[in-house]
Amino acid sequence: MANRDGTLTASDSTLLFYRYWLPDEPPDAVVAYLHGVGGHSGQPTYRYLIESLVSSRRAVYGLDLRGFGRSEGRRGHVDNWRSYLSDVSAFLAAVRHQHPQVPVFLFGQSLGGLIALEYAIEADRRLSGVIVSAPAVAQRDAPIWLHAMVHGLSKIAPTFSVNPHVDPAAFTRDPAEVERLVADPLRHPRVTARFAVEYEAAVDRVLSEAPLLNVPLLVVVGSADTVTPPQASQSFYDRVVIEDKTLKVYDGGFHQPILDIDRKEVLSDIGRWITDHIAAREDSTP
Repeated sequence: MANRDGTLTASDSTLLFYRYWLPDEPPDAVVAYLHGVGGHSGQPTYRYLIESLVSSRRAVYGLDLRGFGRSEGRRGHVDNWRSYLSDVSAFLAAVRHQHPQVPVFLFGQSLGGLIALEYAIEADRRLSGVIVSAPAVAQRDAPIWLHAMVHGLSKIAPTFSVNPHVDPAAFTRDPAEVERLVADPLRHPRVTARFAVEYEAAVDRVLSEAPLLNVPLLVVVGSADTVTPPQASQSFYDRVVIEDKTLKVYDGGFHQPILDIDRKEVLSDIGRWITDHIAAREDSTP
């Protein structure tokens, strides 16, 4: 399975890097994915997902968010959250240019899930579906003084780097995969004070605007996720009013279901959901 890459220029001239994988036959769908904090499109997290999708005749595209991986931008930083939404719009425009007649699904892990949800709510109802894995739709518990300090730093030293202290062992119950994640040279788990404040505001928006989501939704979470608690995903899911929504909770699962020890079940569920929605789209086409 060949891995190719490309670049695109964001609206503010930031150079964004992406990777893509194509099946041997013309794809019946495209899955574009967004990574989590500290990640990038080529990290070990996504290799099983990519293999599963490409073997099922899906093209797969992954974007390095600005400030992560090989994309330009200060590491772990964003001045304005809307830059992420604009970048995703440019990314999907490039994908659609390559596959103009093919249904497009947007997938997001953790931070990528939060961005995917907001993008689907606000910007793009042409999506055939949005799939989110442990979406980061929960505010982290923190002392009031720390919250105030981060907000203050966001104003006077917005690029001050902070460490969320997320243990990679909380991502998957597969120790070999934890080792691969830790050894990844492009991994950058730190974020800036401005990022943290922009993130909090994005969570509030996505939760309040959940009833506006109007594209098919699949949420996959692990019941033992300590990074983005499954209760937060449930809360978002309950606020979504469209009928075409599905929540899958995997017993004992950690933060990255697509990399966890029951990943075959998770990937099978994702693949089946995409297949069902390709068929539904074809049935509805005049």
